[in-house]
Amino acid sequence: IDCVSAGGRFEDMDKLAAELVARQPELLVTQSSPGVRAMVGTKTTIPIVMSTPDPVGEGYVQSLARPGGNITGVHDLSLDLAVKRIELVREFVPEWTNVAVLYRVGGDPTFFKRLEDQLNRAVDRFGIRRRVYYHQSRPEDLEQHFQAMRQDGYNLLYLVATTFTFPHRQLISDLALKYGIRV
Repeated sequence: IDCVSAGGRFEDMDKLAAELVARQPELLVTQSSPGVRAMVGTKTTIPIVMSTPDPVGEGYVQSLARPGGNITGVHDLSLDLAVKRIELVREFVPEWTNVAVLYRVGGDPTFFKRLEDQLNRAVDRFGIRRRVYYHQSRPEDLEQHFQAMRQDGYNLLYLVATTFTFPHRQLISDLALKYGIRV
């Protein structure tokens, strides 16, 4: 198994994909839309196993039942569950009506559009207020966003699991506790 990471730098994806394909592995695996896009861009015939929120809508596969070509994988349901997650929180703590979203500047636009659509459904359905706080993938900048969330009256953070948020989950949890933001 040969693992590589762009470390959240989407501009490096094409180069990394080309390097991986040049190694002639038996299988390529990726779990992000930018990763799939980069692998497809190499025009490789090596099988690609992917996980992405909308493989059909993004044009990677013909259908979920019959993907076609050299791509297979799973449909990541995390975005489809966004409204349900907010519904559950609202059911248990109805006074939490202000939802903040922490999102990386330059993040995957396809993913963000789908996330926005889901959050807008939650806004319409539950009468919540939402705001996106854009970050630059620098851990030292996160505290100012949590300060702003608190000042702006946001008490709930809808955290998108990304290549930035996952490795910094402890810092994000600590800041959420410090500023009274529920994640």
